[in-house]
Amino acid sequence: NHIPEYVRRYAGPLRGCQLLNECLDASHPTLHATLNDYGLTPEVYAFSSVSSLNACVPPLADTLHLWDFQLAFGPQWAIIFVLARMLIASNSILAVSKSGNAPLITRELEAGFGIRASQVIERALAVAATLDRDLLNRLGRHAIPSASGQSNNASIDSLIN
Repeated sequence: NHIPEYVRRYAGPLRGCQLLNECLDASHPTLHATLNDYGLTPEVYAFSSVSSLNACVPPLADTLHLWDFQLAFGPQWAIIFVLARMLIASNSILAVSKSGNAPLITRELEAGFGIRASQVIERALAVAATLDRDLLNRLGRHAIPSASGQSNNASIDSLIN
């Protein structure tokens, strides 16, 4: 009932990945540009984290801590949590790219970069306070269909067909 777009053709997670891309560009343009230079988009490196509301990130106790927060404040926080982890780990991600190798971060992101839930929430709250109001509103709406019953983003269909 609260995230119907997450179960209907993955429209919510795909839109969430697009919004994560915008959030990363706004929060850390250098990291965003580096990942884009290697053709790494959130659909590639963060889809499993976004689509599972971070359920794929161990340990279970941390997952449950993050889910408690998401249940209380909304599924948009799943995307902001992914962003927070990436921002905390940005130095190590950028260091890999400086060595000439692609920063293949999917597995590290699924492992949470070893960052505890309390750190993720703290950073997520800080970064959310810096995001544009329109972007925050779109994050809040990304998991529910529009009033017309259509997905909140018409381009989703082009991504999944």
